[in-house]
Amino acid sequence: MTNTSENNAVALLETNAARAPNRLALIAEGRRAPERATFAELWERSGRMAAGLADAGVVPGDAVVVMVPMSIDLYAVLAGILRLGAAAAFVDRWIRPGDLRRYLGGLHATAFVGNTAASLARLAEPALRRIPFAVTTGGRAARFVADASLSDFARTGAPPETAGVAGDAPAILTFTTGSSGSPKCVVRTHRVLRAQHNALSVELPYEDDDVDLPLFPVFALNNLARGVTSIIPSGRPDTGWRCALAVAAQAERHGATTCTVTPAFLDALSRSPEAGLDVRRVAVGGSVVTRDAARTWRTEYPGTRITCLYGSSEAEPVAGVTGDELMGARSDRPAAERGVCVGRPADAVRAKLIRLCRGPVVPGDDDLDAYAVEPGDVGELVVAGDHVCERYHDSPRATSLCKIVDRDGAVWHRMGDTGYVDEEGRLWLVGRLHATMRRAGRVLHPIPVEEVARGGDPEIERAAAVGVDDPALGHKVVVFVQGESGGDAGLRAQARLERAGIAVDRVVATARSLPMDPRHRSKVDHRKLARAARRLVGREGAR
Repeated sequence: MTNTSENNAVALLETNAARAPNRLALIAEGRRAPERATFAELWERSGRMAAGLADAGVVPGDAVVVMVPMSIDLYAVLAGILRLGAAAAFVDRWIRPGDLRRYLGGLHATAFVGNTAASLARLAEPALRRIPFAVTTGGRAARFVADASLSDFARTGAPPETAGVAGDAPAILTFTTGSSGSPKCVVRTHRVLRAQHNALSVELPYEDDDVDLPLFPVFALNNLARGVTSIIPSGRPDTGWRCALAVAAQAERHGATTCTVTPAFLDALSRSPEAGLDVRRVAVGGSVVTRDAARTWRTEYPGTRITCLYGSSEAEPVAGVTGDELMGARSDRPAAERGVCVGRPADAVRAKLIRLCRGPVVPGDDDLDAYAVEPGDVGELVVAGDHVCERYHDSPRATSLCKIVDRDGAVWHRMGDTGYVDEEGRLWLVGRLHATMRRAGRVLHPIPVEEVARGGDPEIERAAAVGVDDPALGHKVVVFVQGESGGDAGLRAQARLERAGIAVDRVVATARSLPMDPRHRSKVDHRKLARAARRLVGREGAR
């Protein structure tokens, strides 16, 4: 495959810097005043980064570990790495040390870039200390533990030309949250990044004068490719209503017209009577959206178009539905089997449902047709498309388990989500493959059970159903409900489950927050909760 600078995904930013040099690319809160960077300024800063890394010996094909939060610095660093033809390997602080060491061991990174906290934390992690060259985006304290700082790169020579790369060369490496096991390192190639930009542009079209506030780093990256201004959110807006309020105020202060947020953010904002979010469109991702949530948001933001996107680190977007359609979506299935509607597949996606299978899927002469489910039946969703990542870094086992190569050579990604398609072609999700339960011969999927348990009860914030292995039943089913009224909420949830004909073995009501995914805090961590359920069932069995 030919290496050309046109293949390099950073060329999209270069084009915008040349076409609209004075347009604002990024707005961030500073200590005393907002910080801003135009597309031309961001491109110039990325050139200094590329020159500094090149002087340190980084060459095309190398990997550079990045531990920098959303900021103008982050996107200057990322663009600089891509300009060299190197790959940016993102490391989140929540990654377990064992996973981090296994990941870095196969990466052979030649440089590290981190903010002050990451630069100091690097001293305590041998796998990070072994990286030959370290750059900090932080202040004076961090410069003592790094080989260079961004301010040092201001004195570098002329930036190198944008490197020619193959379309399938790695560009960005990121971790999944590990909801189905250990976190996996997803490889986004330059071709995938361009295809993802094209797919998102169809599902979320922008106007030329839009200003977006994205909570997801990848959506700010897409905005840079599109030429749209991004407001970088302050703090962790998904951790509570105070942070959500601060970000909403930030959106108003800087004239946001669109937002790309998590369900947890909108939920937190909706619980505050003084909240306001005056934008024309809100895109919601990171977790499935229930009809109750969509109804609440519509009441709070009647003039805002709400679009719910469904996807994963490996495939984004996969499907989408507006809040209004979600509220009106109906399934003729009983409540115990209904699930949550995530809409029709995106234009760029080919989607199939295959029978539930825990091991690898290897098509034979009949190809994927041999695994297909009957129309209307529940299956595991698999997707293919130019924007779907085809492999994991240094993990052939995970790649063989999660990817399917058909007889035409197309790579299908197993989403790990189970669901069905209704008569209007909309996809409904009922759970995760690994969370499927079988009690007394009956298959139960967690999402419908959780929806029935929650039942629109205003005192129940969330519910989660998990199975515990049992030699007689197959699984004992434990349902956790999080709410303010404790046992009363649990009794009401139990009654709703009984009326729906769903047999469960225990309903546990708690005022404490259920464990959530570490990235967006929008999905319950069912694996962690299952460990709590096993301890609970074990104690009861020992009595």
